[in-house]
Amino acid sequence: NIKRFWLPADLQPFALAAQLNEVADVTLPTWTFIPGGKLSTHQQGDVPVQAFLMAKAPITQQQFACFVQANPWEHHIPGYAKYDEISEDYEEYAWNRDEHTPPADKGDHPVIFVTLQDASTYCAWLQKTLQDALASMEGTWTVTLPTIQEWEFAARGETDRQYAWGHGLSRALANYDNPDGTTPVGQFQPPDRLFDLDDMTGNVWEWTRTAVTGKGDAEHYVKGGSWMSDAVEESLQISFNNPESVHEVSPYIGFRVVITQTGETSA
Repeated sequence: NIKRFWLPADLQPFALAAQLNEVADVTLPTWTFIPGGKLSTHQQGDVPVQAFLMAKAPITQQQFACFVQANPWEHHIPGYAKYDEISEDYEEYAWNRDEHTPPADKGDHPVIFVTLQDASTYCAWLQKTLQDALASMEGTWTVTLPTIQEWEFAARGETDRQYAWGHGLSRALANYDNPDGTTPVGQFQPPDRLFDLDDMTGNVWEWTRTAVTGKGDAEHYVKGGSWMSDAVEESLQISFNNPESVHEVSPYIGFRVVITQTGETSA
């Protein structure tokens, strides 16, 4: 039985992270508490960011497989619409359509070939999976994709750093400019990160729930760069917002999730 927590508002996200991490394993995300603050931006000035939880790493192939196997419909398989093309050009990443399983040696790699809808559907499933723990807290807690502001604040907080560890790129700190593809999440452990988050630079671009202005809901931003991003590109920098079609099925795009809070809480 999960006890209901009555805590001051500023301790609620921290307590929820601790509770969820007691049951986290290779099939469910581990969570990092992001305390919130003010994000300094060139376009909008200081933007307030409320405290939230962010998955420590991008959602892995194995974690996404738990969702697919709980909802065994072939359209949930990453890249289903382009399955034949993926099987030919990226054979090592092709899922088994009959068993709804990812490649055996890629379980701890970030899931790829997921559209915005795929990522959002995973969030809805994870919301139901964690519903007892979420209901134990005051207010309403939602599993969703981060906004570009939440993502950027998680990467650099109130600092002006270009990358999660500071300034200056190094292949010892992130997976980029690498023709061999994705790497296991958490393989790179750069020092001096503000928060305990893996792969905020490189490995895979990450979907956000922020739509591109003037595009309706046809395009959303992705953040962070990928294993194919070049070292000289600004795309690897925290502040870079990359617009993508919400229907894009790409070997360079994955996602991570957040838990955000709405509603009244005790002071």
